[in-house]
Amino acid sequence: MSSERYTFARDVYTLVLLTRWPDDERFRYGYAVCDLDPVTWEGKKLGVYAHRLVFLNIRAPLDKLPAAVHSLVTLMQDSLDGKVDEAAYGDDVSQRILEQIRRTRLSPEENAHLKEEASWEWTKREERENGFDEGKKLGLQELTMELCEAYGIELTEERQTQLVALKLTELYALRASLKTHKTWLAGERS
Repeated sequence: MSSERYTFARDVYTLVLLTRWPDDERFRYGYAVCDLDPVTWEGKKLGVYAHRLVFLNIRAPLDKLPAAVHSLVTLMQDSLDGKVDEAAYGDDVSQRILEQIRRTRLSPEENAHLKEEASWEWTKREERENGFDEGKKLGLQELTMELCEAYGIELTEERQTQLVALKLTELYALRASLKTHKTWLAGERS
């Protein structure tokens, strides 16, 4: 078999559009590309799978983006804000996008509203899930302290610090260890 059999006729680009400018400085970029071509242990690219993930933040300042996408990004920003002046976008790509928006029978305002609503629902779901896990963690910490008390295991300041720092799965493991060994074994230094 030759390596030619493993090549693809086309390059594949997956475009990920980011619609919020992040608070964290590390994530403030206009665009980034993730190359998914396999690399050998020695670091040699195989060149058989030309797939790229392209992350494009449409809220980035235009100077952080390639000039070729400025018109497209401006159109996306306007569509998210619900203020599209269709006459301002004369290029073919923008016109095809605007035609697709018309075909969906959603006004830019309705489209923006739907995106905001979906974002709000996602935020609420994340809060519920994070709050649930945090509450579960606090409950397990309390139960672990009670278990230590029942077995006569001293909760030193170092052990309390360890207990608070444990993740949910680590708390479960610690409780199982306490029940089995009836002693503190979680990362003990002494």
